[in-house]
Amino acid sequence: MFKQLWCLVLLVLLSGICFARSISENTRVRNLTAFTRLWGYVRHWYPSDEAQNFDWDRFAIYGAKEVSTARNDRELKVKLYDLFRPLVPQLQLYSNNVPEPVPSDPVPGRVKAFWQYSGYENTGNPSVYMSIRTNRPIKIRNYEDYDLAWTTLMPKLAPITGNEPKLRITFRVRKLAADSLTTYLYAGFAGNVVEDSLSSEGWNVKSYELVSQGDNQEPLWFGMSYFNCLQLDDIKIEQWAEDTWQSLFETGFEDESPSCLPRGFNLNYLPNRGVRGHRVDIAVEDSPEGKLLSIHKSPPDQEFTLGLIDRIFEEEIPWGELLDKPLVRGLNCSFPLVLQCDDKRTYPICDPTALSDLSTKMTNIDIDDRGNRFVWLAGIIKYWNELQFFFPLFEYDYLDWEAELPKTLKACIRATDWQDYKLVLRRLMCKTEDGHAFLTDRSNNGDRPPFNAILLDGKWIVSKDVSDPPAVPPGSEVLKMNGKPFARLMREALPYYYSSNRETTALRLFQSQLSPYPDSVATFTFRTPDRRRLELSLPFARYEGWEWTVPNQRVVDHRNGILYLNLCLLSDDELAAAMPQILAAKGLILDLRYYPSVSYDIISQLLTKPDSLANTYIKRYIRPNEELTRLYEDTPTWGLQPAEPHISAKVIALCSRQSQSYCESFLAALQHNKLATLVGQPTAGANGNVVMTRLPGRINAYWTGMLVRNPDGSRFFTNGVQPDILIQRVLADYVEGKDPELNKALEILNANL
Repeated sequence: MFKQLWCLVLLVLLSGICFARSISENTRVRNLTAFTRLWGYVRHWYPSDEAQNFDWDRFAIYGAKEVSTARNDRELKVKLYDLFRPLVPQLQLYSNNVPEPVPSDPVPGRVKAFWQYSGYENTGNPSVYMSIRTNRPIKIRNYEDYDLAWTTLMPKLAPITGNEPKLRITFRVRKLAADSLTTYLYAGFAGNVVEDSLSSEGWNVKSYELVSQGDNQEPLWFGMSYFNCLQLDDIKIEQWAEDTWQSLFETGFEDESPSCLPRGFNLNYLPNRGVRGHRVDIAVEDSPEGKLLSIHKSPPDQEFTLGLIDRIFEEEIPWGELLDKPLVRGLNCSFPLVLQCDDKRTYPICDPTALSDLSTKMTNIDIDDRGNRFVWLAGIIKYWNELQFFFPLFEYDYLDWEAELPKTLKACIRATDWQDYKLVLRRLMCKTEDGHAFLTDRSNNGDRPPFNAILLDGKWIVSKDVSDPPAVPPGSEVLKMNGKPFARLMREALPYYYSSNRETTALRLFQSQLSPYPDSVATFTFRTPDRRRLELSLPFARYEGWEWTVPNQRVVDHRNGILYLNLCLLSDDELAAAMPQILAAKGLILDLRYYPSVSYDIISQLLTKPDSLANTYIKRYIRPNEELTRLYEDTPTWGLQPAEPHISAKVIALCSRQSQSYCESFLAALQHNKLATLVGQPTAGANGNVVMTRLPGRINAYWTGMLVRNPDGSRFFTNGVQPDILIQRVLADYVEGKDPELNKALEILNANL
């Protein structure tokens, strides 16, 4: 009897395995494609409170596994409903007949909750990008190693009109207990900021008048920093009009609910300045004197500060609008883009039992299990969606990102291990041609051999050896690595480490492809410039990126009044110490062939009129893949002003395909404002603040979140800043140790000084 029962159980198990295997790879890819798209739409565009307090990484792992076993669209539809209905009660999945929208008239007193994106911010850390749900609280991550508190309050006022409007803000504030901190008070409006302090106990009445300085994007705000416990009351805001102060806003918090955030304010979030509150708790509280606003420094173990903002721009979604999108051919999804909300929550409220059951099913999932294929798939799901909606450079229409999804999912299904999965992910990242696209992993090998190799005229050439003395003559051709043909290794690595353009990739590929190398030594075979064959086992060590690109010199006096400044090594303090030499120089050579280690203050010292470079833009969205009208495109990126002491020397700036990001902004400002002649190669064409996406498995993917263009609006991406004088390096430059960019700069200055 026992044998019969065991055989029956075994038969059932085997039939289940065969049943699972009967699902074709194409069906699994189709199922995963539908899930990926629905995951992205709900994660980034459904504005309910429940969706924001949900573990989306675990859900991606769990959902990918669930849909993988669907045999057909009917089963897929059932599984998608089971997965998403607990989060999105109004979700509709359909094939042909579009479902009738469910009418939902707004309840009096409720307002709209919908997503607004200015770029994409996904960590809760301070950023130039903003991702908010209108009229809903947001979580702002506290710095682990920073203990001081600050807060901001922005009253919700009607638009301020008039010529050079003047506002006055008055309030009472007090410290609850004596401490050694001097509390700083701030108030700002339209580019005008005042600063004050508070050191004594007891109520203090503060009043500040602010006249517009022309920045119409900055509303009135005020704030405090460096405190333990404060109380705030009797806030009044007035505008000077018709020779008198006219009231715009007034509150003593008497109509507020205790233990709640105050109504009528945006809290801990200043969109125009990128300032967010830190380590602070705010709530209305009762006191013997009546209700007031309590502002406390939060405990050190509190991960987030709570912020509140009604919106970051004026565009909005009308009541009743639905997101209606295809998931795969023959299956579409629909759900509301805008929900009703009040001070407490969004509506409709999800079924708490169904949501709890779903969360329970995901409890035991280890999101860092690198041996779990569904952890790999979750990484693809998350990364693909963030770029699908927020990567600003797809506007150049060079890549069908939609088509990359099923191809990448199929490759991920076929991946054999964690390293294989990372190659799949890297290949997808490289398709973007984003020079910022980078994958960090704690298991990466950060060590390198003591030389760099670049692709020159079809051969891999040693550009530099930093050993002392050099082990490999520069200009040598690299023939083999660990007995394998080196050129073939580089060709095989190219799809996984392509960076921005072919020239930049040729400079970086050798170093980049070593990141998964498992050993600390490698054997290389070289052909030296004098045709000798050289085989060396070279140890790996940690090197700085600049070592392969710029000299290990900071300030060099080349006589005749010519001074070389290596801005990739100098600190601001070292630059300040060299200022007497700089001011006395007739010609300056600024080395910007890698990444600047100094601030842009030196540009201000070169200016004779305000910096006018306007070449960056952050895209705005309230619907997927529909950019809003661009505003303020002519606003200067840095808007630097001339500063003293003025530097009057003639300036040459050196650039290369290794010049990237901040370095490109630096070079563009010099060129646009006619402050320097650029000598070298085009830059990398990879500029704009990056976004970091944390992926399951404890790896991070980086990508560009900002649109950067040339000053005339033309394409900068992958093209870079173009030099005024182009220098093309040849083999002899490496063999003979020449620096052709520096030599050209010296030639120009010596001929013109």
